[in-house]
Amino acid sequence: MKIGDESDFDMADQITISTWIKVNQFDKEWQAIIAKGDSAWRIQRNQNEDSLEFACSGLKIPSGFTWGNLLGKRSINDGQWHHITGIYDGSKMYLIIDGNEDSSQPASGRINTNNAPVYIGENSENTGRFWNGMIDDVRVYNYALTKEEITALSNQ
Repeated sequence: MKIGDESDFDMADQITISTWIKVNQFDKEWQAIIAKGDSAWRIQRNQNEDSLEFACSGLKIPSGFTWGNLLGKRSINDGQWHHITGIYDGSKMYLIIDGNEDSSQPASGRINTNNAPVYIGENSENTGRFWNGMIDDVRVYNYALTKEEITALSNQ
């Protein structure tokens, strides 16, 4: 599903992406939950793993990869609803699942901006990565939510 004007989602300095998801089946690599293409920001399946990836292209991260990716550890391929949050606060990236930190790393710089539309359940710059499951209550903020704010969202 295509949403909003692309320029409204050009967050470069900070971002929070929050949503509820349920996996029906992982049947493709990099299945997108919400993405502004591969050249900006996204939350998606971690390639062919049962975990997630939060990525902000353009950020400087410890691995040096230009994709600015943070790989999750926790399996979410269990048929249950999970609250997912990806945060970049200007100095660190976080992937939070059900109110608990799954993964984090230092990060710096600015997130790339692009002319790609934001898609829920697909990636406009690399199509065919359809999410096979449910996605609900998607929220994108141009700032980093606090731990208390994330806890409140995951308890709704």
